[in-house]
Amino acid sequence: MNKTSVPLTHDKVAILDGVVLTPSELALYQSGVEAGIEIGRRQVEDENRESHETAARVARMVAETVPFEELCRRRGEERRAEHQRRILQARGVIA
Repeated sequence: MNKTSVPLTHDKVAILDGVVLTPSELALYQSGVEAGIEIGRRQVEDENRESHETAARVARMVAETVPFEELCRRRGEERRAEHQRRILQARGVIA
């Protein structure tokens, strides 16, 4: 006997904390679980793809912009440009 004290016969399967399901009910349950996993996997993949696409757009945009150091020089702010250059060197961004 299982937790629910229902005798098991050849057409019943006990699962899920004593809930008794027939083989067809079990198959439907398993199908639902698998479908839910697939839906969740697709959602995560879609979210990751969107995130990567956004990151790629931002990276392209940043790569195409004028560096802050150069903008400072154009405005005649040599001291500020030099300070920025030293920061980037210290952080290993430039040589």
